[in-house]
Amino acid sequence: MELSKKEKILVSIILGCTVILFSIFILKNSVFYDYAKSLEGYLVQYPESKDISKINSILERYQNNEIITNKINKLILDNVELWITNFNQDYKDQEKLDIAYNNIKEVIARYIKDSNDKVVKDHENEYYDLIERIYLSKIDYFKGLESYYEKDYDKAYEEFNKVIKIDSSFALIPPLIDDCINNYLEMIYKEVDTYQEKIDDDNRKEMIKEIIKILNKYEDSSKIDLSISKSFMETKDKYLKELENIYKEELNKLIKEGNYLEANNLLEEGNTYFTEDTFKEEEIQIRKYLPVDLRTLTPVSKSGWWVIGEDIILQKGSYKDMQSNVLVYNLNKEYKSLSLDIVSLSKIKRDNTSMYLKIYSDNKLIYTLDYFTYNSNTIKCHLNVSNTMELKLEAYYNIDSKSDKSLFDFLKLENGILEKS
Repeated sequence: MELSKKEKILVSIILGCTVILFSIFILKNSVFYDYAKSLEGYLVQYPESKDISKINSILERYQNNEIITNKINKLILDNVELWITNFNQDYKDQEKLDIAYNNIKEVIARYIKDSNDKVVKDHENEYYDLIERIYLSKIDYFKGLESYYEKDYDKAYEEFNKVIKIDSSFALIPPLIDDCINNYLEMIYKEVDTYQEKIDDDNRKEMIKEIIKILNKYEDSSKIDLSISKSFMETKDKYLKELENIYKEELNKLIKEGNYLEANNLLEEGNTYFTEDTFKEEEIQIRKYLPVDLRTLTPVSKSGWWVIGEDIILQKGSYKDMQSNVLVYNLNKEYKSLSLDIVSLSKIKRDNTSMYLKIYSDNKLIYTLDYFTYNSNTIKCHLNVSNTMELKLEAYYNIDSKSDKSLFDFLKLENGILEKS
């Protein structure tokens, strides 16, 4: 049956509309399909819905389209990071944190297991590491809070400082740290005040030393960097300055009295609290008049068997009757007296050996010790060496050749002190 012209036109219109509608449907589900919006919705819902099918469907649809696939991969990666961001929030207690921590790990593990997405799997370790860092940081935050409420401010400060910047809890840290520092300093000052209240004219030095000891103890052992606290450093400097003034007063008093040995001992004590330059002027005065140990001077000449170390010792060398042993020192007229102890060390029998000691001031004999033997007592000697340029010590020993079989110590000069003019 042949269609009329009108019928043919109607059929053509119907067919045309069908083609147009079909084309629109195809375009809507291909070129104009908003895969990004759909995928983002599925990804946002996934942690709760656990529905991976629609996500996989989009991945499969565009698996041969490299450009769209790359966009999809980026969108998925952004949303996985969003899941972690949602985990990175503030929690009321550790129990809720643990639940969220286990849940986010499970979500990512399940996604990697069920998804056709290979890109997220390549970042698996990175995601787990990030989650772990955030979790441990939040644990440190809770530990810090626990110590803070227990008023263990030093420990709380330590824990709070472990909280990392990417942790949402980090924003809560600054005022807590400030409070820890302030409360910790208050505790220190209370302890300092207990000593401050005990200070009087008789114990001022010892009390201030105790206060400085306390401040140093806290500065060295505290987890808080007290050196950045202006209040703490000003407090410490105040007591150090007061102690410095006390030492200066005592040192100058001893110098004025001529007690240079005692002043030197006080100087060494003071230098344990301060740098050596602190008492530089006092040190110059003390060194100028401080007695000198004879052992510290270098002999300008030496002969025989003298050994100079912790003591000045005369030893027996190769056999030679009446061997001379000489030490010569240049005093440059800087000293007024010499004190020393003479000690016998010889182990040889009396009838085998004898010795004597002579001391000269510029070739003038000022001391003689005759027939000094192994069993003689210590002899104390005090000599005037004023205006002496050269000091000479000369020792002789007389020994039987039969005894010349080993090295012996014969005598020792102890406590050789030169007083300055």
